Amino acid sequence: SDVYKRQLQGSIAPPRSRTLWAAPGIELDEEYGIPMLGVADKFQRALPEIEAALARDGFYTTTEFLGPVINRAMRADAIRMRRVDACGDVKFTRSLSVDAHGRPFQKNGVFSAELEGHEWDEAPHLLSYTRELMTSLPAAINHVFTTVPGLAISESVYGTKLAVAVGGGSLYPKHVDNACHCDANGAPVDTRKLTIVYYLNPEYGQHPEDGGEMRLWDRRGQAVEIPPDGDRVIMFWSDQCVHEVLPNLNEADDEERHRWALTVWLASAGTEGLCNPGHDRDSWAVVEKHFPRNPIAA
Repeated sequence: SDVYKRQLQGSIAPPRSRTLWAAPGIELDEEYGIPMLGVADKFQRALPEIEAALARDGFYTTTEFLGPVINRAMRADAIRMRRVDACGDVKFTRSLSVDAHGRPFQKNGVFSAELEGHEWDEAPHLLSYTRELMTSLPAAINHVFTTVPGLAISESVYGTKLAVAVGGGSLYPKHVDNACHCDANGAPVDTRKLTIVYYLNPEYGQHPEDGGEMRLWDRRGQAVEIPPDGDRVIMFWSDQCVHEVLPNLNEADDEERHRWALTVWLASAGTEGLCNPGHDRDSWAVVEKHFPRNPIAA
């Protein structure tokens, strides 16, 4: 799918023809007139911890990543994008995923849209986040993970999904983001290698009974549940982390308690680093336990 093959150049380039806007308390970039979020600096500071956590546990998570002002501004962008959907500017559809055997399935009560890169008027903070991430994190990951066999993160190809789980029991079934299926020539159909989830739920701490936690299995096969509280980042290898999202138990008509998440997928620049058991045999064993016939465990 082209959602995972979007090119950075030109797709989220800020418009030079006009000054945009930023929420109160967020600086504007003087050259482009777009919000400055400090994403690159935050990831750079966290890089040693990211490296250690991915190697130790198979995932990384932290809270209070960008701060409440930016987190609320990004959530407001997301809600604004969904409200203009009726005008045809953005298309939220029933969210689709692919199971371990390559079969697509719908997630009931979950709706999603891609960030196409032209939504600067409605969602400048969401696009600035994506732009800052893509212009900094791939190179940083490549610099740090030099011992991972064949790992090479593309600095231009990526995918995004802005998703809302409205409640009423909506969930994400257990899966691996990249199920490692190949085409007739043996080339990977899906090139996603690293998943970065950022939660846009600043009020979640007041309603933890709403559920919606991400449950993932670490390198030792132990289940870990992570709440979707606002300003939290979760990062894991797309082709070797089994995870699911537990039911969102809030009332579906309560918009303030909808569960929002922005996911960015970094793609592999080559095939050697994809679905390679030599990357982490412990993680492959966990995938094989949950999906015995999954091709990536063969």
